[in-house]
Amino acid sequence: MLVAWEAMIGGSGTPFFPLDLLASGAVKRGVSASAAVKVLVESWNLVSARSLLRTDLDIALMLANTSFVENAHEFVVLTT
Repeated sequence: MLVAWEAMIGGSGTPFFPLDLLASGAVKRGVSASAAVKVLVESWNLVSARSLLRTDLDIALMLANTSFVENAHEFVVLTT
């Protein structure tokens, strides 16, 4: 996981922007939550599964919204 994250951000010496932090957090959370959602659905705990999915949708929408603004890095700083 650490190797994939380092490849995503470009390794040492590359600049790190607020949007990079949001994207890496979203990927890490998505990977972690996918197993939990599977367990919750299999055990018919749909209320908890729905809550996890809702928070994942929230972060996905925030990432999508960054493509509609002029300065995505400033948008991330102001909305988080």
